[in-house]
Amino acid sequence: MQPGQTAEVIGKHTPTGYWIIKYPGGQCWLWGQYATVSGNVGFLPEYPQPPTPTPSKPAAPTNFKVPFSCTINMSPFMHNDVHVDMSWTDVAANEAGYYIFRNDELLATLGADETSYSDDTTMVALIIVGSDPPQISYSVQAFNDAGKSEKKTKSISCFE
Repeated sequence: MQPGQTAEVIGKHTPTGYWIIKYPGGQCWLWGQYATVSGNVGFLPEYPQPPTPTPSKPAAPTNFKVPFSCTINMSPFMHNDVHVDMSWTDVAANEAGYYIFRNDELLATLGADETSYSDDTTMVALIIVGSDPPQISYSVQAFNDAGKSEKKTKSISCFE
């Protein structure tokens, strides 16, 4: 409601000082500090305090991208220096933050509404004929007090 608007008061919750008003599509609780009530309110029914909503897990991030670069480094042994700049779209409205994983091990914990993270690591520079090329997997997962979202995972390799 906007200042100056009026509504019909249909109940009260005296312990907290709230008025229950008719609102388009149902009813609404309005704190007494924001209302001036006129008329006889003694006859209004007392409403029980509604239960605290059960928190829900946050939605999983979308559009997870893991662009990377590999640079061969010969010192002290031959390996690839790997730089990753991952990003995602935050679609959760209730996340406390994000977990970032490298190869299923927790790498970092970020705050709410963050949508990117960079990592520098190494990968072997040689592969054995007939074996699968080495890969690194990165994952992002939203979390809050109710739990964790599904992990979004991408694998990278310097040999693709």
